[in-house]
Amino acid sequence: MSDNTKERLFDQFPPVPTAQWEEVIAADLKGADYDKKLVWRTAEGFSVRPYYRAEDLAKVPFLGSAPGEYPFVRGARTDNAWRVHQTVAVTDPRTANAEALAALAAGCDSIGFRIGSDEFTAADLDALMDGIVLGAVELVFEGRGIRRVAEMMLARLDRQGIDPDEVRILFAIDPIINKLSLKGEFGCCGASRTGNQQETCCE
Repeated sequence: MSDNTKERLFDQFPPVPTAQWEEVIAADLKGADYDKKLVWRTAEGFSVRPYYRAEDLAKVPFLGSAPGEYPFVRGARTDNAWRVHQTVAVTDPRTANAEALAALAAGCDSIGFRIGSDEFTAADLDALMDGIVLGAVELVFEGRGIRRVAEMMLARLDRQGIDPDEVRILFAIDPIINKLSLKGEFGCCGASRTGNQQETCCE
């Protein structure tokens, strides 16, 4: 590791104020527009200056925030306890279950199930969960009909007397997953009205 107590490089030189840098830049520009020549805008509309100095950091809020501190600019985690995740495509529940169990035996502690059918039933869920200890593994469900899968999973937890707060099960109810990646179109989350009735297509 470097020894920060030693004299830093360039410490022997006097500091150069920003105004002095700007004077040299203005001379080099020879009257050209500073913003047009040296400032560029990102695709998101941010203006990027040609250089930044220590005084610019004073304008940045939350610069000293640590991981896990609001507003979480350095992430919500305070540790490196990462999970080993494997996503399993579910066409046949028993085949997917065997694949998930093999991944768990190989060291995974997070399994994602990508549901590929709108006909996924409670019996399919039971077959998919066979041999999986819910409190010992994180589960992520995505794909088709995830709202129904969530309802079935909650009912299954209730039947087994498992407190939902004691397991980690995530449901990716996302219009992009449900429509764009599966059918190549947007427009999952919307509503249509006929007379006095409104229908929504979010899953």
